[in-house]
Amino acid sequence: MQGGGELFGWPDEWGEEFAMNLGSGYKVKCIAAREGVQMPLKLKWTVKQMLAEANAEIETISAEDAIKLKDDPGIVFVDIRDIRELARDGRIPGAVHAPRGMLEFWVDPESPYHRRIFASGKRFLFF
Repeated sequence: MQGGGELFGWPDEWGEEFAMNLGSGYKVKCIAAREGVQMPLKLKWTVKQMLAEANAEIETISAEDAIKLKDDPGIVFVDIRDIRELARDGRIPGAVHAPRGMLEFWVDPESPYHRRIFASGKRFLFF
């Protein structure tokens, strides 16, 4: 077997269509892309639509207003920054760290990754 292409079922030439068998009769049709080749992707919602929907559900407050809430026992500050940003820029004392990539999993009570703090009934201030 020459190179990694044949070993992993990838085509030797970029842009070539191919199908990969996945054991139980499933086939996945893949198109290898190269720079400059556009591959249309139909999304259910655009980013703009997702942001509009999310913004309709949340309240945005200023940093000054957030600071006023720091001692409110009904508020939980949730830091969604990357761990490297925390190390570089520091943390707000008492804030819960919930990495952005895990947030939905931690909030969802049906998720095996659910964190109890998100079922506390408190108000969350994400930053």
